[in-house]
Amino acid sequence: MTHELDHHFQPPALSGPGVVVDGDIDRNGGLELSMFYMRSIYSVAVEGKVLTEQTKRMFIGLGYRHWFDSKFSAAAAFTSAYSMGDARVLRDDFGPLAKPGTSARDITEYGVEASLQYEPYHYKAMTVLLDGRYNYSLTAKKNEDANHFGVLVALKFFIQSHEKPIDED
Repeated sequence: MTHELDHHFQPPALSGPGVVVDGDIDRNGGLELSMFYMRSIYSVAVEGKVLTEQTKRMFIGLGYRHWFDSKFSAAAAFTSAYSMGDARVLRDDFGPLAKPGTSARDITEYGVEASLQYEPYHYKAMTVLLDGRYNYSLTAKKNEDANHFGVLVALKFFIQSHEKPIDED
């Protein structure tokens, strides 16, 4: 979902698939790689006029997740997002006048992301998790709301290698 400011478009709830892979470094945390497909909304306001556009994007994040205990964790990541189609205009107060550009027309955008995660239910190698994420765009245009937030409800599977460690004989 796109974050909205007072002068921007009130976005509908949007959904899309995603996958997150965590690789433990130690019991306190590890690397996290995420990939989400979503319809992103970008809105620019200039002199009381608003241009809002939507596009499909693939967001890829690489960061670190820290575990506070067995149920709570937080992560920070660097993200890049890639356009997967043409932008669609949702609101255009400018009409035939020259209008500002939005990031919906950019091929690539970059950002930083913060995530808080809670795992309320564990059963053997499976976990149900709730994850709240906020992505701050580093490449937003002037006067543009390009940030977004989301909620991930997911099943997590624990996969562990059963191979003998290299340092054992």
